[in-house]
Amino acid sequence: MEGFGTLFDCCRISFEVYVKFYFSFAVAIKMNVLLFAPALLFVFLLNLGFWQTVLNLAVCAAVQVYVGLPFLMYDPTAYIRRSFDLGRVFLFKWTVNWRFLPEEVFLSHRLHLALLICHLVALLAFGYYMWFRSHGGLRTSVAAALSGVRTKTDVGGTALLLVLLRIPIPADHFVLETLFALFSANLIGITFARSLHYQFYSWYYHQLPFLLFWYTKETGLKQPVVVPWVSTVIK
Repeated sequence: MEGFGTLFDCCRISFEVYVKFYFSFAVAIKMNVLLFAPALLFVFLLNLGFWQTVLNLAVCAAVQVYVGLPFLMYDPTAYIRRSFDLGRVFLFKWTVNWRFLPEEVFLSHRLHLALLICHLVALLAFGYYMWFRSHGGLRTSVAAALSGVRTKTDVGGTALLLVLLRIPIPADHFVLETLFALFSANLIGITFARSLHYQFYSWYYHQLPFLLFWYTKETGLKQPVVVPWVSTVIK
């Protein structure tokens, strides 16, 4: 639930008050929530600028320390090693990801490295070409954040110029782009995960309809999105 609390607050005007706590608590419960982190970092930079983003990340780290304090006081080395073991390998017989590969290939370090590289390349490609295109994508948004320009989630826009000129644009556009960035970052991480057990389908199956039916016409503005499974139109 904390993960969805994070998504909900990402789309609120005052999201920065809550999202850092929801996200960090969610990571403390289940680390798959980290797959949202690249897109969430993008949202932070757009809304808060560089230094406020750094401050909020520090708060996230402080929450992790608070949650793990009883264990850190008892055996900090063992807690950190076991809680944040990103290099562990799950049993091949339980995986539903990359199952078509021979087991020796599946367990190889080369495959692990190749999937990590593909993961990073896919995130960069989506960040550059797909996420927040109405704000100029990754390069424009990061440059604006570093220069102190912030884009609040209640304005949205067709380009960074419109934000700077304070031209009013419907908030729904930014909300949809925020969800697309978060959901696609999650799916990219799952796609390039070496081992994925069947119960982990619950991480993303409910996000697929949005990703499949979310679209943009080349008009510079977000278009209404039809969500078939609830028969609603997001205008």
